[in-house]
Amino acid sequence: MINRSAFFLGKLENWLLCAIAFFFPMYKRLLPFVIAAYCLVFVLNGGLLKIIANLTDRYLLITTAFYTLLLIGISYSVEKEAAFFDVEVKFSLFLFPVIFAAKSLDKRLTYQLFFWFTIGCLAATLICFTTALVYYLDSANASVFYYQELSVFQHPSYFSMYLNFCIYLIYYYMVFDRDVNIVKSDVVMVGVIVIFAFFIVLLSSKIGLITLFMVIFAGTLLWFLKSRAIFPSIMVFIMLSGMIYFSFNYSNYIQGRIEEAVSSISDERVTFTTTGARIVIWSQSLELIKEHPFFGYGTGDVKHELIGKYREKGYDHLVELRLNAHNQFLQTIISVGILGIILLLLYLYYPMFNVSFYNNLIYMGFLGLISINLLTESMFETQAGVVFYAFFNSILYFNRQAVAPFNLKRSK
Repeated sequence: MINRSAFFLGKLENWLLCAIAFFFPMYKRLLPFVIAAYCLVFVLNGGLLKIIANLTDRYLLITTAFYTLLLIGISYSVEKEAAFFDVEVKFSLFLFPVIFAAKSLDKRLTYQLFFWFTIGCLAATLICFTTALVYYLDSANASVFYYQELSVFQHPSYFSMYLNFCIYLIYYYMVFDRDVNIVKSDVVMVGVIVIFAFFIVLLSSKIGLITLFMVIFAGTLLWFLKSRAIFPSIMVFIMLSGMIYFSFNYSNYIQGRIEEAVSSISDERVTFTTTGARIVIWSQSLELIKEHPFFGYGTGDVKHELIGKYREKGYDHLVELRLNAHNQFLQTIISVGILGIILLLLYLYYPMFNVSFYNNLIYMGFLGLISINLLTESMFETQAGVVFYAFFNSILYFNRQAVAPFNLKRSK
């Protein structure tokens, strides 16, 4: 009876993990309940004893120290309500490392998590496009196919990040680990890549478009080097690059987004554009850091302090928008100072000190993708960013053996 219960709880744990991965791109309000259900089943299945056995893990100490510093930062923050909300949002940074330090995933389950995440992203993509098409047929307004009007579940930048990660995963399992891959057809996998790439173009997130080209280039190069599939790899690269090129040249909306970025870089006074606003925000963030570099202003006080700077400098538009630092590194220094950024960097890049990191192509790509997005978004201030990072980073770090080692020995 005990063995049967343990078997059932183990299966339920795995199903709930797959449900977490599936619901990432879609139902944000449902996701916390699925995570809570998983934690309950994990505890019932003896998870607490496993956690206690792994408490001395060095990386786990780093992640715990970072979250503890955020808790300490509440004590000297002005905006207490915002501070408590901030540590609540970031709880995943503590929770998932603790769980996955204690839970081992085999190669197949790890693949299934990536598979269901990709299926969730595909479902979200089709729902968004179908919704936009219905609105277009009713209004004949083409803007419903772009940016925030198109992305009904997530902010376009975060959805683009998810889709770019999916493209990278598809390339990896298509080239390096075909045995575990459920989808055996290259045509189907390339077709999904094309759908995701096209949707990223429509989302029109500038960092998403830059990352898309990098992912396509890296994926196609690895495909070519590993499998000698010269003609199909080059044709896919030309097709995807051509799609991006023509979108840039024949879409007035996307052209406008690029021109906006260029004009904002040349004139920081253009604060009504997203790029111009970021440039101003970063400059004001640096001023705040200079004033309180060591301990910061306290957990949850970043937006409060930035709004004060916006008001002082006459950026009324930014005051109304109540924007954060739009850079996680700056956001962390303003919040909890130099020690905070040191611990954040250790949290992010300590895995690189492990030799096995460089045999894990998925982890290398994931960390690169995260690092790029941290430069232009305060990713850990929203559920869409912090849960995504904490969940997949913990899986990849504590279950490195579940991903086939990276090698470029050519297939026969």
